[in-house]
Amino acid sequence: MTTSLSLALLQSRPDGFALGDFWSLTQQAGPLRWPIYFVLAFGLVQVFLKLFELVRDRGVSRRLHAADYASMSLQQILGLVSSQKASMLASLQSTMLNVFQTRPGEGLLRDEITNFVDFQQAQFAVFQRRMEFLSDTAGALGLMGTVWGMFTVFFQGSAEQDVILRGMGIALITTLLGLVVSIILSFSATELSTYFSKRLEQVSRKSDELRFRLMELAPAPATYPAPPPAAPPRQPTPAAPPQRDAPQTTPTKPTPTTTPIKTTPKPTPP
Repeated sequence: MTTSLSLALLQSRPDGFALGDFWSLTQQAGPLRWPIYFVLAFGLVQVFLKLFELVRDRGVSRRLHAADYASMSLQQILGLVSSQKASMLASLQSTMLNVFQTRPGEGLLRDEITNFVDFQQAQFAVFQRRMEFLSDTAGALGLMGTVWGMFTVFFQGSAEQDVILRGMGIALITTLLGLVVSIILSFSATELSTYFSKRLEQVSRKSDELRFRLMELAPAPATYPAPPPAAPPRQPTPAAPPQRDAPQTTPTKPTPTTTPIKTTPKPTPP
């Protein structure tokens, strides 16, 4: 009955079919059309929630974007940032002010901006992977309908026109629905990713403006007189070699000297 109604709608419109005709054709997909509709509805809800979050974030931080930091003092900047509602820009600039008050330094402020941008991109990557999964799921459900429709035709083994048209209707319409839903979700995620990148670039650019102003307000480092040049190191005096003890000699007793005795020869008798 549904197949006959769809054929009648197509034959009654020589110029094609309208949205109502398409809805009537989707009824040929049978129960498999409901999972595809569910994926479409869930994906669009995710897209609208993320879009609402980004639009609200931009509206809440409107005063921060309009602020002229170049003409503001540190106390004025602190009061402005602390009075803002939660947003990406307010969160980043609040962290920058806390870092500046504890350890003022340009490198630390630049690192805070870089880390914040990387964190937000990682958070949005989770949303992108979820949308990619939903898009792939819609295509897979369409392929499942194709297999189910062909199985219905060959399983019954009948050549009747209604059986063949019913099976081909399930195969073709579910494939068409899966492709359409997949394209819609992919297109929505791509456009939302572009909007998110522009929003994050605005936050980063305004935070750089605050960083430059904080560097102008940073106290100058104290200068001290240079210390006198250090004296050259004193060369160590070489140690004297140890003196060896002279060998002890045993005193020798003096040898007595003998005086020769002169003798006069006795005269010999004649």
